[in-house]
Amino acid sequence: MLDYYNDVVAEHLDSMRDHLREFDPSLDARTIARRSGRLFALGSSYRWATAKDTDDVRVRVASGWDQVPWGCGAPGSDWVCHPTADGEVGVHDGVVEAAVEHDDGQVVVVAGTLPEADLVTAAGDERLILPGDTPPVSPPTLDPETFASSGEAALIPAGESFARTSLSRAPAVRGTWAVDGIDRGTLSWSAAPIYSGGGWSCLKGYRTCVDLQVEVDGETVTVHLARLRPRLGGGWLVQYDGPSYAVRVASTDRTFPKKRAFGFVTDDAWQPVR
Repeated sequence: MLDYYNDVVAEHLDSMRDHLREFDPSLDARTIARRSGRLFALGSSYRWATAKDTDDVRVRVASGWDQVPWGCGAPGSDWVCHPTADGEVGVHDGVVEAAVEHDDGQVVVVAGTLPEADLVTAAGDERLILPGDTPPVSPPTLDPETFASSGEAALIPAGESFARTSLSRAPAVRGTWAVDGIDRGTLSWSAAPIYSGGGWSCLKGYRTCVDLQVEVDGETVTVHLARLRPRLGGGWLVQYDGPSYAVRVASTDRTFPKKRAFGFVTDDAWQPVR
């Protein structure tokens, strides 16, 4: 499959094969992501030769954004990013990375020291897909800003405040909760795709775990509650596993009302399906 990827990107980047070398498994590094026997990402670094040097063109085909190491929108990232008509481009360390989400949710990244437009076109080629008849299917992405603002509206009532310190495209939100101007602790909320292992697990760093039956909009649903050990910041976290995303809220202050979290994590808005 990696030699096929090489042939496809060559049509867009170097149709005459003056620079892009054919895939050689003994020379070209491969990247593979598997979970429970299923393939979530596949790619390689292909040699790009010039008269003076040999560089790399990297290709990664992934089931979704959660399987792509992508610096755009990540806290502390030094990537310079901008959207394009067909995807997104990030530049860092002299390398241009182009990512395109295809109609089936798969994300293709093509990177190198080449013109941006060519990389975007290559990443958008519909022939770049994961092999197999039934590859993993990622859910539609959640808009980070909508997720952040909705969380603030649901979790922070009048008289309290929230100072956001980070927001990632995962999405994940983190900040400081305050009451009457006094900081009470760290409050965070996030969502992780279920299909790739984001579901609930009672980890060793949790002091206790319990399943709660709570009523939301007239329906009884199960949410998971964990009390955290001090090395994880203390406090608690609440998580709901929906059909698409595991949504959680965590507070380092044990007095933060959990009932607010129950309504937010079980909101159907965080469970889009493809």
